[in-house]
Amino acid sequence: MNKKDTTTLTKSQRQRRARNRTKVRDPAIIARCLTDPAFLPPPHLRAKQAFDIPDDLADALRQTIVDIFRSGSGDDDDDGRRDRDSLEKLLAHLHRQPGLDPAASNAGHRPAVKSPFHKAYKNVCCNRTGKPMLDDLKQRYNDLLKRLAREVLAPLLEVGSESVLYQAVPVLRVSHPSTKCMGKMHTDYVSNNHQPAELNFWIPLCRAFGNNTLYVESAPGVGDFVPIELSHGQGMRFWGNQVRHHAVVNDTDTTRVSLDLRAMAKHTFNADFVDRRGQPLQRRIGEFYLDSGV
Repeated sequence: MNKKDTTTLTKSQRQRRARNRTKVRDPAIIARCLTDPAFLPPPHLRAKQAFDIPDDLADALRQTIVDIFRSGSGDDDDDGRRDRDSLEKLLAHLHRQPGLDPAASNAGHRPAVKSPFHKAYKNVCCNRTGKPMLDDLKQRYNDLLKRLAREVLAPLLEVGSESVLYQAVPVLRVSHPSTKCMGKMHTDYVSNNHQPAELNFWIPLCRAFGNNTLYVESAPGVGDFVPIELSHGQGMRFWGNQVRHHAVVNDTDTTRVSLDLRAMAKHTFNADFVDRRGQPLQRRIGEFYLDSGV
């Protein structure tokens, strides 16, 4: 039987064929990408560590996320710009927004990446419409992330301010009260095929506590999961590439909004990285990662 004509293949079939052509099948190469110390964070940086963010930077970052949410609703009032307490309450009570109450709209069972807040976030971060308001929001957000990388992440990575590679678009998490758990226990290496040099910088934009927060073990495979309990202006560094982490059913009366940003020291980036599937590097500098020195 003749091979199927490539012109009749679906997009996913063409992509699968392309991946198979470049797939690395030598297990020694795959193993080396996971164990070579040149491409790993130093052992002492793999431990969980809480950190503080300068007040003005933390407040500006939270205000920008609120403005992004409002850009998706067409809400032009200034309620989101009053004070710290107002912003805290606004984010903690997102599930009470009209049409979003779990009891009224089953919002508690929506996939975590398909909420209107995620759609607004994606619309700004991936804006190709040329709308000035969205462009301005995106630029403001990018400037704040670069400042975060230079002033906060660099010391936590023990490198200079121009030597950080950081995730261009941090992952937005919105965990509202629900009867369904958001996500599953995982590591970023197994579930998402990330480089092991990455460290996770988890930043809640409102209070994270009890069952609305993230649970993280202290070392790979230990299983001693404890909740990360932080307030706005704080964050947690952990080695999410190898350390398991997960959420639980949020049975509190509070929504948790947080950012999950991955970063690494520039010199630990592996340009020849092959993931556990044998696939060559997928996440590149200038695309997935931005350089704090540029």
